[in-house]
Amino acid sequence: MDAIEMSRWLWADRRARAGRSAVKLSQNDAVGEFVETRGATLRTLITQKSGASDRTLVIVPDPPNVIEQYLPIIDEMSNHARVVCVETPGFGQSFVKSGFRFDVESYCDVFDEFFARLDIRDAVLDMACLGGFAGVAFAATRPDLVRHLMLQQTVSVSEAQKWAAGTDRLNLIRRPYVGQIFMRALDHVVTRHWYKVAMPPATSALAPALADHAIAGLDRGGCFCLCNAYQALMATPEAPYPTRPRKTTIVWGDSDPTHVLVQTIGDSLKAFLPDAEFVVFENCGHFPILENTQRYLPMLRAALDAA
Repeated sequence: MDAIEMSRWLWADRRARAGRSAVKLSQNDAVGEFVETRGATLRTLITQKSGASDRTLVIVPDPPNVIEQYLPIIDEMSNHARVVCVETPGFGQSFVKSGFRFDVESYCDVFDEFFARLDIRDAVLDMACLGGFAGVAFAATRPDLVRHLMLQQTVSVSEAQKWAAGTDRLNLIRRPYVGQIFMRALDHVVTRHWYKVAMPPATSALAPALADHAIAGLDRGGCFCLCNAYQALMATPEAPYPTRPRKTTIVWGDSDPTHVLVQTIGDSLKAFLPDAEFVVFENCGHFPILENTQRYLPMLRAALDAA
């Protein structure tokens, strides 16, 4: 049994708890459901279409964030488009299945099937951090499905590897088997710690409530497989993208303590996506969409409205 398969075994009790419960999620006319794909079972909230508009916004929360933290954003954006919010495979209550490897290919396969099941085309896709690598690859290979890719705190692979090492200085999370046991035993501790260190003083008042939502997600049957994501990242080579997304915007919180710690080069991904727009959010940490929602939502509306 390799480390990733062992992780599935370690989280089996949470997976069973999630499977026994209903989604128990609603927001105005939005409906919560579990969407099955070959690679993962995805916890999802879906709003109805906005009038005659065929626009779709897909939001993938940046773990350990869960759907509940995005409900005000979903409510606001549902007046502008159909909104689909889906928890990242391997996090929240989106559990992966045997064979899912936490690499870009695995994520792209799941997203391809997910978009097909929900009949999503020409969407704005919002992703963040390590999930952004799958977002770039998926948007590049399926330009018919993604018109505009919005990224938050996503850097180049080599810079992300440096960042992961800096946030895991004792090499507990990146080490196979050790990381899996560590994350399963201390998921609550790591979650609360993450919100404390990922936001600057200017927005740190938001951290306790965000942490409470994430902890509640774990308690109702969620998972936090950060070890698998880190280990897959460390095995990912830096390479040019053979094709590029139709349009990409990279949003960078310039006061993210986790990136300041290791002096990450925020615009390093532009070396591989030179046409991408790079937007700095001053005094903002790891979660720009949650820390400065008033500035972020107009960018989403503009992406949806663009021809």
